[in-house]
Amino acid sequence: MFAVVDCDNFFVSCERIFRPDLAHVPVVVLSNNDGCVIARSKEVKKLGVKMGAPYFQYKSVLSSAGAVVFSANFELYNEISKRVRIILEATGRPVEHYSIDESFLELEASGGGSYEAWGQALSLSIMQWVGVPVSVGIGATKTLAKAAVWYAKKNNLTVFSVEKSDICQRVLQEMPVAEVWGIGRKISTKITTMGVVSAFDLIINEQVHRLFNKTSQGTVRELRGEDCIELHDHTESQASLAVTRSFGSGITEKRDLAASVAYFTRCAVERLRDKKLLCAGITVFIAEKNQSVGFSKKKYNFKKMYIALPYASQDTLIISQFSLLLVDALYKEGIMYKKAGVILSNLCSQERKQLTLDSKESLLARESQEDLFKKLDSQHKKGKVVLGVELNSSNEWRGKQQLKSSYGPRLSGLPTVNASEEFDAIIS
Repeated sequence: MFAVVDCDNFFVSCERIFRPDLAHVPVVVLSNNDGCVIARSKEVKKLGVKMGAPYFQYKSVLSSAGAVVFSANFELYNEISKRVRIILEATGRPVEHYSIDESFLELEASGGGSYEAWGQALSLSIMQWVGVPVSVGIGATKTLAKAAVWYAKKNNLTVFSVEKSDICQRVLQEMPVAEVWGIGRKISTKITTMGVVSAFDLIINEQVHRLFNKTSQGTVRELRGEDCIELHDHTESQASLAVTRSFGSGITEKRDLAASVAYFTRCAVERLRDKKLLCAGITVFIAEKNQSVGFSKKKYNFKKMYIALPYASQDTLIISQFSLLLVDALYKEGIMYKKAGVILSNLCSQERKQLTLDSKESLLARESQEDLFKKLDSQHKKGKVVLGVELNSSNEWRGKQQLKSSYGPRLSGLPTVNASEEFDAIIS
């Protein structure tokens, strides 16, 4: 049996931890530069606001409904996600952290106990210790567990299990085929014309199965209760790690482009160390405004360059040196840039670090420098230690994020309570 734990409206729930007064208020979280809607509370969904929609299209609707709007605070969201994961790992069951707000767990035989009771207790623990509401779906396979959590969310249930065959069949008959994990809209649009409307139709329609590739056939077998998709360690298999941003406004100066790429590199390498990985290659890409005129022309031209590192590393200084070399090669004077990004590739576990032919002294110096960054990561919040090149810029490239909350994993983000004179008199 498998369980999937899905944090409800995760980014919104993270903001509500520090703002309990917003429990039943429409809340929206915006993307970088406050451009698009990336998270919606249930109240906002009822207003018809679409996921990924440009904020300006619904601004008046949200304002009329008294909605509270936040800029994305990914530092906060990542910290809350880590705390949820700690609770899941403390259950002692094998865990797959599928995304920032979703994890799978492999369950043992109930031994006379109830899977749903276990799910209720887990949900309560996460709510009490972290403050985030979760939905738990339980099924014989990962795909059926996803179907169960879909049904739970649809019917405002905290936990739902499809371990019983009659309940499972009823849920699959009710579930649109587009909602099946692993199918997607493109495939569902095609097979709907062939009479496959529900997840149950997908199981019984043999004609459609012949059109499927191996992955989609595995999904069908999972819906039938055959365990085909095991828990997976995404950290071990991760091929690349990227940090990209659109700029707050267009930039033309090389120092601004270098500062943005240095910042993206630092953020990416911090994540690399957090995942206990090394990288052996780096790609820098930039989006330059197209100077050509005409409706058939693309708005931006994307250019990128890759460089292989001499050895796998998680050292911010070394990796940033190479990323800045790529900036030197890509930059053109007089061109306006609207976006840039850094992609770290050829990743491997730091436990599998290969030795090089460097002298003993240089190896010790390298390891000492990497240890220094790990200590800085543990003793300072992210963003506290910056690269000098980041400070030599106009900051025009930084995202707008005018509505970002101040909360985060640090004391300075906590609200301040000022005691009144009457309270001072009482305690004295």
